[in-house]
Amino acid sequence: MSELRNKSLPKRVDQIPELKDFYNQYDELEVTPESRKAYQRMLEKLSDEERELLQHADNYYTVTIKNIGGLVMPVILKVLFEDGSERMIRLPAEIWVKNNQIARTSFASASPLRSIELDPHRETADANRDNNYFPPRLEPSRFQIYKANESRREAGNPMREARKREEEARKREEEAGKREEEAGKQEEGAQQSDEKTSQREEGKQKVDGRAAQRSAKRPAAAPAADDGN
Repeated sequence: MSELRNKSLPKRVDQIPELKDFYNQYDELEVTPESRKAYQRMLEKLSDEERELLQHADNYYTVTIKNIGGLVMPVILKVLFEDGSERMIRLPAEIWVKNNQIARTSFASASPLRSIELDPHRETADANRDNNYFPPRLEPSRFQIYKANESRREAGNPMREARKREEEARKREEEAGKREEEAGKQEEGAQQSDEKTSQREEGKQKVDGRAAQRSAKRPAAAPAADDGN
């Protein structure tokens, strides 16, 4: 933190370069001629199989498991890789024989590692699952689980809600059927009324026609006589 805060401050060695020593320029990761020679000597000691392993482009991982609770249990690991594949690694409880506090296991894969989960199916007596993940993530607490279940209960029973929706849909269909039936009855009544009206009109026309025929058959009245007065 002090280096970050003092980064912008002027340095004494910038004003007086003579104060710099060997470690101002030293890089412990720099490849030196001595390290190259040591690497060549190491290669000369390797067997053909070991040399072949050096040519592999696989990824090698070592997982360290700590026995925090003190209870010796099998180790079950679910490993996910970047290509979407997964691997289940099951180690017996004998992995804690040499050291009951820390155990290690190694594996290789062609795809880079994405995540690791310890005891994914909850097969062991693990009381705290917050430290079962890499990268780390938190499990919901009991209070959070209780609140989630409470909100789910308040939301109602899904089966009851589905039945309620079905009942409402059935009632709507029945009401629609009743409305269609009433509309049909009204239409039928209107048709019957129209038929009766047309029948009355036809009857009236027939009566008028008969009256006209009777009037035409009557003899014409004789003209009145003139008495000459």
